[in-house]
Amino acid sequence: MRGEGLGGGGGDGALRDELGVDRCSVFVVNKAHNELRSVVAQGVTDTEIRVRIGEGIAGSVAANGRIIDIPDAYSDTRFNRIFDATLRYRTRDLFCMPIHNRDNEIVGVLELMNRSREFHDDDMEFLRDVSVHIGLALENAWYHSQLLEKRKIEQELAAGYQRIKIKIKPGWDLEAVERVRKTFGNIPLQVDANAAYTLDDAALLARLDPYNLLLVERSEEHTSELQSRFGISY
Repeated sequence: MRGEGLGGGGGDGALRDELGVDRCSVFVVNKAHNELRSVVAQGVTDTEIRVRIGEGIAGSVAANGRIIDIPDAYSDTRFNRIFDATLRYRTRDLFCMPIHNRDNEIVGVLELMNRSREFHDDDMEFLRDVSVHIGLALENAWYHSQLLEKRKIEQELAAGYQRIKIKIKPGWDLEAVERVRKTFGNIPLQVDANAAYTLDDAALLARLDPYNLLLVERSEEHTSELQSRFGISY
């Protein structure tokens, strides 16, 4: 059966081979940040790609849910050349489609670059099937992380901990804190941000204030400036 390799360890390599594309990327929607974050990006090792919803090709697909197929990426004004320059890559053509969950909500975007041949009807059917599997995988991974975090907090409360600490990072912060508050009420709560945030994220961190946190723990870098500019307590 076509595409069997996708579930057998071939992963994105199987997708590339099946469709004859050079690279593929999967982005997940983060509604709290109004952005897309790359979870799979071939050719990218240490860099997380972040795109505002509504901006660029992937951001436009996330916003309107329509497939975008561009034969010449550089002729489209929506295409952001900065990523090519940063990654030392040349995008010739680009195919981008939305990924939906069980409730038909857009939870991600699949992006395919530099195909070696045209896509036909059976390719489009294959892509629709693949996007369903990716959507389920993204949703299941999210629920799994929620369950693990909930169990950890329950264990700490049962062990008599006087306060709870959770780790946050870009893409897993506001929503994480909100869910802990909804589930466990007004328990003493602090968050560990470590070095995951920069000054560009200061306004976002300030949005944590209404959740009555004991502490936002982070590295010393930028702390004094954040305090003076945004009144964030650490």
